[in-house]
Amino acid sequence: PVRCGAIVKKTDGRYPIEEMHKPEYETLGSFGSLCLTDDLDALFKLNDLCNRGGVDTISCGAVVAFAIECFENGILTEADTGGLKLAWGDGDAAIRLVEMIVAREGIGDVLAEGVLRAARKIGRGADRFAVTCGGVEPPMHDPKFDPGFAPVYHVDPTPGRHTTASYTYLDLQVLEKHYSRARKIPMLATHGQRHTYTGAGEAIAVNVMFKMLLDAAGICLFGASVGGPMPLCEWLNAATGWNRTKDEYLVLGDRIQQLRHAFNVREGIRPFQDWWPHPRVVGNPPFDHGPAKGVTIDLDTMSREFCQAFHWDPATGRPDPHHLEGLGMSDLAGFFEKAVHP
Repeated sequence: PVRCGAIVKKTDGRYPIEEMHKPEYETLGSFGSLCLTDDLDALFKLNDLCNRGGVDTISCGAVVAFAIECFENGILTEADTGGLKLAWGDGDAAIRLVEMIVAREGIGDVLAEGVLRAARKIGRGADRFAVTCGGVEPPMHDPKFDPGFAPVYHVDPTPGRHTTASYTYLDLQVLEKHYSRARKIPMLATHGQRHTYTGAGEAIAVNVMFKMLLDAAGICLFGASVGGPMPLCEWLNAATGWNRTKDEYLVLGDRIQQLRHAFNVREGIRPFQDWWPHPRVVGNPPFDHGPAKGVTIDLDTMSREFCQAFHWDPATGRPDPHHLEGLGMSDLAGFFEKAVHP
């Protein structure tokens, strides 16, 4: 009912395509706005190349933008790109570069590894332009406009992900009307309210728990954000024969999030320590012009409160065994107790 996708045919322009999935917002943002390309013919072609090549359009658009900025600053040259001149707004050059990435040809073999690894291989100061969140290219949802994205981009088990939690989702999903732990965040209020960086950790954590329920049930995030409150818990009770309350279902969402996080911690990942987003993502230093002028997100505060809401130690990432016991996850709690007290 949300009509997110469509199969289309493009018969005109420089790049006719017999059948393709229409480009979605993230694709148009990454290859369009991020690369300063307003050539729709090129954008349709780039979308089709990525889809057919099995390449993510968010990451690929960010990689192309990274390569253009490296070229602009002399870090990459025509000798590196096989004679290809990269420039902002040049859709045809972007198409050729994406063809090289999909085929892992020339510089495309380096860029196919993503921004972080490519910057390390290229060297020569390329890391200055390697905009990532924990090594993941950030999506086209800027936390300087919706700070609720910021702690999720930083310390969620899958960093740099825009489909987990935010002030926008909280505003659309009206969770405070259904779950006792949920809190209203004034997303559509004043700039000052939106950019108060304390006191949001619990609300964002509840939003994450709700998203974990959506994922486990196979429910669409867009569907849960439009057309009024979705009776998710009633549907789950009907499908399973359970008789759980909404707050009991929220506990299940907490359990899922704890498992996701615990896997990373077991593998030696410390999100709060190791996954800081690139300074541009949070406005550090702040921009001196544009709609995000003067905005610097207090990411340290927001991320600490996010970790506290889930009972994670920001220094080590370890979940609190007592909280895990309370969730009925005694095996997981025992693992971390042994890890702390061998």
